[in-house]
Amino acid sequence: MKKAIWLSYDFGVKGDYDALYAYLDNAGAVECGDGLAYFEVEFSGTDAELESRLEHELMGGLNLAKNDRIYVVFQREGGRVTGKFLVGSRKASRWQGFGHQDDNKEDGL
Repeated sequence: MKKAIWLSYDFGVKGDYDALYAYLDNAGAVECGDGLAYFEVEFSGTDAELESRLEHELMGGLNLAKNDRIYVVFQREGGRVTGKFLVGSRKASRWQGFGHQDDNKEDGL
């Protein structure tokens, strides 16, 4: 079964782009904007096994720096689409503070 994968990467200026681009090219990925690629993999295991496979394939071929980030999005068993950092973690949003915040919103919404 084919699984659709969206992969977002943030390596900064000195990242190992050559190795990542080789991986994405071999996967038949298409460019979707700065730092975002889409590709499909043939896979029939569990979601955890897919995450493990992607981590293994990417970690095995990339020289990652401390601040590098890789985030993947795919449809999980049951149809829910979610994302997860394989490398790194979330940072403060660049757009934080630009919008209008409604202080009268109910909690949990």
